[in-house]
Amino acid sequence: EILSGLVGSEMCIRDRTYSLKVIAKGGAIETTEYTVDFEVTAILAPLVSVATPPNRSELDVISIFSGSYTDVAGIDYNPNWGQQTIYTAFDLNGDAMLQYSNLNYQGIDFSANVQDASAMETLHIDVWTADATSIDIFPISVTSDEFFVTKELVADQWNSFEIPVSDFTDQGLVISDIKQFKLVGSGSVFIDNLYSVSYTHLRAHETRED
Repeated sequence: EILSGLVGSEMCIRDRTYSLKVIAKGGAIETTEYTVDFEVTAILAPLVSVATPPNRSELDVISIFSGSYTDVAGIDYNPNWGQQTIYTAFDLNGDAMLQYSNLNYQGIDFSANVQDASAMETLHIDVWTADATSIDIFPISVTSDEFFVTKELVADQWNSFEIPVSDFTDQGLVISDIKQFKLVGSGSVFIDNLYSVSYTHLRAHETRED
């Protein structure tokens, strides 16, 4: 694999050994070349974006964070809950993501714009990590206790989850008044496409086609 770029430019590289050749050219001096081998031993951030979510009606989605849908208004992706987690708005070639480093727990707050998710059927989330092994996902209700679902993570790739809302409601979560999300884990995670989905309009469309 050959990578090339100008001095000062950035390149996405993978876990392997590279031979770096620097060629300096000037109009008044002769060309100078310098070569050195170096090994990349760890990738700490995603190099590619996760797959783009399907086109859906805005009526079928409650989006908390996604470039494909309209996010609900008034979201704080880094409320001060006393966490040790470090929040960074991460950008990968124009694709925005939430980066939570040194994670212990992290909130996402939209309590000024509580969402009725009663019609929603699944919760989608994409997670990339270099070092976390699992993540606990809490939708938080105004009126019920906190309940969570744990998802195992595979390092160095996007982990995409479609979680049935019933996984939460069967525990006792009220979803007619969701005000926050909480993520609990360790290590560092990158989050994209956090949204819930209803398939009502899709099923009605498929029925009409039949």
